[in-house]
Amino acid sequence: SSGKPFVCGDGRIGFVVEDCASACCVSNLVKGVALLGTNLLEGHIQELTKYEKVFVALDKDATDKAIQMVRVLSGYVPTRLAILATDLKNLERKTRDEFITKYITR
Repeated sequence: SSGKPFVCGDGRIGFVVEDCASACCVSNLVKGVALLGTNLLEGHIQELTKYEKVFVALDKDATDKAIQMVRVLSGYVPTRLAILATDLKNLERKTRDEFITKYITR
């Protein structure tokens, strides 16, 4: 455990997720940043400060942690919460893309 996130994709918008599969699923539209869990580490913060904007999109059962992450990250980079009803990797691509686009175009 290096304390560094798994990163997949390109762009200046980071979408923080829990796992590698979710990071890869969103990488066609944004840079997927997998925490490899639900804890925000210093290495994660260092990576996320490179982006113009960050969205925290943890699984529904980790919403409280996601809210806390938004509070912490907002001190470094513009950050918003993306509330999930279903894990991103379990959505159909079209539905997932519409969900992400809704957030990044606001």
